[in-house]
Amino acid sequence: MLRTARSSGPYNPVPHRRQGPVLRMCGMYSVGMAYAGTGNNKAIRRLLHVAVSDVNDDVRRAAVISIGFLLFNAPEQCPNVVSLLSESYNSHVRYGAALALGISCAGSGMKEALNILEPMINDPVNYVRQGPCSHPPWSWSSRTTKCVPN
Repeated sequence: MLRTARSSGPYNPVPHRRQGPVLRMCGMYSVGMAYAGTGNNKAIRRLLHVAVSDVNDDVRRAAVISIGFLLFNAPEQCPNVVSLLSESYNSHVRYGAALALGISCAGSGMKEALNILEPMINDPVNYVRQGPCSHPPWSWSSRTTKCVPN
């Protein structure tokens, strides 16, 4: 399924609400893998719609995480896309936003991503606090002293 956007045609169907949440969640990850690294606007729009409208928290989280997979070749766009999702009332969406930033901005050392994650460290929900704690090692893992001066 990875990077099969061309073979999946112009429209990759997402399961409808009447289908089970596990199938819808798998559909979100399928869209993320099919369009991985492409930054396809139609796929991002579809994932954002599901992230704010689905009734199941796991499906919402999968949609937000998949946005990170779509934008890993353009990490400078991800903070703009998920910044409002990181302030969501839904804790699963906030956690997904932290992971999306970690996936798309890995190795980039982007200050914008770290600025979005910083307030999430004091989140009242314990698993949301874990998301920002795992991102900084990803973000700075392949940075050298030449890339990041003292």
